[in-house]
Amino acid sequence: MLKKKSIGYILAGALSLSVAGVVPVFAASNDDSSTAAKSHGEALFSKRGHGFGFKEGFRADPDMIKQKAKELGIKTTGKDTETLMREIRNTEIKKEAKELGIKTSGKEIDTLAKEVREARIKKEAKELGIKTAGKDMDTLQLEIHKTRIEKEAKELGIKTAGKDMDTLQLEIRKTRIEKEAKKLGIKTAGKDMDTLAKEVREARIKKEAKELGIKTSGKEIDTLAKEVREARIKKEAKELGIKTSGKEIDTLAKEVLEARIKKEAKKLGIKAEGKDIPTLAKEVHDRQILQTAKKLGIVTKGKRTEEILNEIITNHADKVKDLDLFPFKDREHPFGIFHMKREGFDWKDKVVER
Repeated sequence: MLKKKSIGYILAGALSLSVAGVVPVFAASNDDSSTAAKSHGEALFSKRGHGFGFKEGFRADPDMIKQKAKELGIKTTGKDTETLMREIRNTEIKKEAKELGIKTSGKEIDTLAKEVREARIKKEAKELGIKTAGKDMDTLQLEIHKTRIEKEAKELGIKTAGKDMDTLQLEIRKTRIEKEAKKLGIKTAGKDMDTLAKEVREARIKKEAKELGIKTSGKEIDTLAKEVREARIKKEAKELGIKTSGKEIDTLAKEVLEARIKKEAKKLGIKAEGKDIPTLAKEVHDRQILQTAKKLGIVTKGKRTEEILNEIITNHADKVKDLDLFPFKDREHPFGIFHMKREGFDWKDKVVER
């Protein structure tokens, strides 16, 4: 998968929705963990320790764990949460091993997890034209990261020769910020990156405030941003037929998000009955990725949905924007399905068979 930094510059500003309060699945054991979970939508079921495991420092909701176990066909009667978490991890590893053509019989689970991680890395390296022979996994991961960054840089017209990864990532970020600044009519000459990024943010907020009929004169930008968010939530609530009177803005935001997901699911022909919001959001997310891939002529067979998404973003970002397709469609909207991370479990991508 793409490293966070490289994909982050492409999606700057897009992955902005915190889902704290949407699905109360876990509680952090310290403030730092809580902040990270809220800002990045980190999941309880993560890829650590050969690619699988639960986030350290989190207390899982027993009901959510049981639900996940049942989805995987795991019997829950008489088992505590810790036992179920372990069985979920083991089942997910074996499931992915099977999808990757790895034999599971007679192998320790940690050995299998290691093989799955290595198969994932080698598969991605092959797709990028990277030779794998004689290289360890850490070396391959670095090469994958480097190749993706260089590819992104070239697409933006940035020369890569003689530059290290940190330099290239900074140039990618700078180029994208400058591009956005020009769209907003902001002069870029003589400004450092942080100043320009701040001006871009402020211009976006003021532009949206104006569109929502909010007065901007004499207001601090953070105050204005809060007003914009609240006005946007109330506007969409009204459009969705949700009553706003007497409700806290975060409660209303949750209702709007849930209503939007259900509406999108219905439009895509996805049945919502008996599914929780995170599960439904994941199905919508996957369907939208496949729809975009089909329109772009991307071969999806044998690929995980997140692999397909990475390919869309890395190789076809400009075309997707021009065609107004997912994940860039309505990308500034705070309730886009793309922004929804499933709290409680990492979304386990399904391999596309068609």
